[in-house]
Amino acid sequence: MRRRAEPLGRPGGDEGVWDVLCECGDAGCEQWVALTQAEYETLRARGGPILASGHRPVPRARLRGVARQLAEGAVARWAQAERRLRPAGRRLGGLRRR
Repeated sequence: MRRRAEPLGRPGGDEGVWDVLCECGDAGCEQWVALTQAEYETLRARGGPILASGHRPVPRARLRGVARQLAEGAVARWAQAERRLRPAGRRLGGLRRR
């Protein structure tokens, strides 16, 4: 879910209307929701996501599971990159870690 102080959007066709990305949490969702600033602020004040028509928020438990998988995958890729760089570091006289 996107949480921002300002809408992640693009100017709509009408003056004062913004197209804001749907916050349903579905990774493939690219729907836009047309909102005025007042509508946006009202929805934000309620604390829920901004949803395109017919969309439902992805359950938090599922989002946490996806986040955990992404984090574990990133750690694994980092370790793999370090293993691949080790031989290059030996050939170059050692790599410095920051």
